[in-house]
Amino acid sequence: MTVVNNLNKKQVKISNAVARMRYSSNEYVKTSRWEGRIIAIVAAQVSIEDDEFREYKIPIRFLEKIAGLKKSGNLSKRLLEVARTLAKRYIEIEGQNGWAFYSLFSECHYIKGDKHITVRFDPDLKDHYIGIKKHFTTFILDEYLSLPSTYSQHLYHFLRSWDDQIGRELKFSVEYLHKKLNAPTYMRKNYAEFKRYALDIAKKSISIN
Repeated sequence: MTVVNNLNKKQVKISNAVARMRYSSNEYVKTSRWEGRIIAIVAAQVSIEDDEFREYKIPIRFLEKIAGLKKSGNLSKRLLEVARTLAKRYIEIEGQNGWAFYSLFSECHYIKGDKHITVRFDPDLKDHYIGIKKHFTTFILDEYLSLPSTYSQHLYHFLRSWDDQIGRELKFSVEYLHKKLNAPTYMRKNYAEFKRYALDIAKKSISIN
């Protein structure tokens, strides 16, 4: 079981395909920025020396620090909900011939009274996190953890995956961004709402980073 010190400054390395992924779309199972944070924290612990995924630890104390809390029963309850959701969450990765669907974690444990959450990526995602030689996205964990919303997280991933295209203008349809950011129905029907609550917040927070 692995836990890494100084997590904040760790570099996260993922495939471009994962950086451009979509979460399973279900408006009744809302995504939480804690999901994105936990995924990134686990990814930051994947070592270049790993041949296979290990069971990775996330210290509760570290999560409390991110939330700016000394101790919070409410956070513990929220993390339990997130652990349950992550255990069922799948992601959609776009390929040349269509979409592939993967379970995110093969294990996700949150034990009452424990000081850690323990998780393991699904083995089918190995090529997207271990030994990546090309077409990858990197970022510092601390930058990602400061993002204020799931829309900021998704857009940050997505834009960073195009870092090798700096100077080139990239265009994406609003409909494409709706799907990419997993925007709820009311935002898809009202561009002003989508811009206000998704794009503008993401743009402001990402510009800071």
